[in-house]
Order: sequence, then structure tokens, then C-alpha cells
Amino acid sequence: MRALSVVAMRALIGGAMRALIGGAIRALIGGTLALALLLLASGCTRDVIEHASADRGGAGDTRVDGAVADGLPAADATVDGVIDDAPPPPPGWSAVTTGETQPLYGIFGAGNRLFAVGAQGVILERAGSVWRTLTSGVNQDLHAMWGPPGSLDDLWAAGQPIVRFQNGAFVPVTALPKSAVNGLWGSAANDIWAAGSIGVVGHYDGVSWQEVDYLGGALNAVWGSGANDVWMVGAAGLIARRSGAGASFQKLDTGLGVTDNLWGVWGASASEVWIVGDKGTILRFDGAWSQVTSPTTDRLRAIWGSGASDVWAVGTQGTIVHYDGQAWSSVSSPTSEDLHAVWGISPSEVWAVGSSGTALRYRP
Repeated sequence: MRALSVVAMRALIGGAMRALIGGAIRALIGGTLALALLLLASGCTRDVIEHASADRGGAGDTRVDGAVADGLPAADATVDGVIDDAPPPPPGWSAVTTGETQPLYGIFGAGNRLFAVGAQGVILERAGSVWRTLTSGVNQDLHAMWGPPGSLDDLWAAGQPIVRFQNGAFVPVTALPKSAVNGLWGSAANDIWAAGSIGVVGHYDGVSWQEVDYLGGALNAVWGSGANDVWMVGAAGLIARRSGAGASFQKLDTGLGVTDNLWGVWGASASEVWIVGDKGTILRFDGAWSQVTSPTTDRLRAIWGSGASDVWAVGTQGTIVHYDGQAWSSVSSPTSEDLHAVWGISPSEVWAVGSSGTALRYRP
């Protein structure tokens, strides 16, 4: 009986071992097969994605919202109004590398492109997720940029010279002979206004630039609610307004006794206008003039808003302030560089530029 028991036990152990080894081999084969199938599926998926991407247009595609961008470098398609396809930055203001070290004085967007202009004729363009330098044809400072909304066909940049984008390149045009330009704004391609550094008002009528007025003090910025309502601001509290077709600019007395230099003007409408300047000055016109409480004493250099309850102003030492429809408040800034300009395409896509090639981007 003991011998039988030993034989039975050996048989039992041998069977268990064979079953265990067989199961392991089958599991290994099954796992290998599953892995192979997974890799095959991954390759197919990648192939489908790559073909779909190619169908939308690769890096050499020069389409802008379905149209060819005449002569400008290729840009990635916009998604939900966003100006590029880079990963979303964290909420708030964040710094974006431009690769430029010259001061940037102006910023403007057209189509799905963003442009910045600055010292020594610098013109930068952001298309996709990178900035690149465009040839301006000049080496003097450029302070401002403007073009018809949504258009890449008729862009202007101005400072001491004035340059225009035509036939695939920026080319110098006849400038205002007596004055550099600090600000540009237009209601249309044949109705563009220039704020001159010695008080000269310039106008482009679709044919040529002309000096049409003189306001007696340096002009720093221009904005309008329409062709017949144009504002300019400048040195020592200067505010002027052109109201009505064919009218000349008239200096305005706010009754507030403000003598600070004024650097920026923007409005949500003809009856809702904001002006900013030295020492954190913030003025408001809503049918009557008021000087509102400012959260800063730093110079405010520029202002832009998406609407009456969403207005941004920027200034020296990286200062950023915001109006939410109730009050102005300071906003955290990622830079201590002076900021010279601010512009946006929507409440969720706002940009500012400044000294040392600084560019900031706001996302809520």
C-alpha cells in the first residue's frame, strides 16, 4: 500500500507540474498575441491621424480660414477663435517667448495672425505657436500697427516711417513729413487716422497720407467708435475729439484739472470712453467726465477692452489693471518689464507687449 501511495503521489505531482507549465506557456502565447494586436491597432490609428492632419494642411499650408494669406508665412488653423494651436497656458497672464530683445511698442491682430512692432523697424508675427521676424524695410522705431478687421491685405505700421503690407511684403510709403506717428486707428481701409508726436493729425483717405490738423501738443494715441467719432489723447492732459463728417478735432475740457500725460484711449461706444495716463490716471466719459479710483500710481501706457465690463490697461514695471464693470483692480503680472501695448481678439485671448521683447498672454 505504501508503494502504491508513493506511485500515486508521484503521478499526482507530475500532473500538477505539467498543468502549471502548460498554463504558463498558453498565457505567454496569449499575451504576446494581444501585444501584437495592440501594436498593429496603434500603427493603424497613427496612420489615420497622420492622414487626417495632412488633409487639414501641413506646415507649408498658407491658408487662413480657408483663404490664401498673400505672401505671409504659413499659419496653423485657429480653433475656437484661439490664435494658435499651442497647449493652453495656465489661467491668468503668462509670459511667452518672442526671441526678440528690442522693445515692442504696438500689437495688433488680423485674421488668425498676431503682429507686434517695435524699435529699429522690428515687426514680429505669431502664426501657429511661434513668433517670427518679418522684414519691415526700415530701421527706425515703429510704434503702432493697424489693419481692417479680419484682413491680411492692407496692414499698416507706423513710427517715424510708415510702412504698408502690399504684394507680399512691407514697403515704406510717404510719411508725414513733420511728425513721427505714435498711434494708428481706422474705420476702414480708406479712413485711417494717425496721432503725431508733435501734435500733427494725419489721415489716409485711400490714396495718400495728409496732415489735416494740428493740436499743439504731442499726441500719443487715437481711437474711434466710428468714422464720425474719433478721439486723440496726448501730453499735459490733452484730449481732442472729432464728431461728425468733415468736422475738425476739438480740444475738450474735462473740468477735472488733469494735466498728466495721457497715453491710451479706448471705448466700448461713443458714450463709454476710457483714457489712461501718468501716475495711474484713469478718466471716464459716459456723457459726463469723471476721474475714477485707480489701483496703481504707475504710468498706464495703453488700454483695450472687449466690452464695457471687460477692460484692460497696462503700464510701467509690468503693471496690469482690469475693469470688470464695477471697479478697477490690480492683476498679477509675470513681468517687471514696462508694458507698452495691449490688444485682444476676445475676453479669453488678450496680449500685451513691452520692453526687452516681452510678450504676455491672458487666458481665463
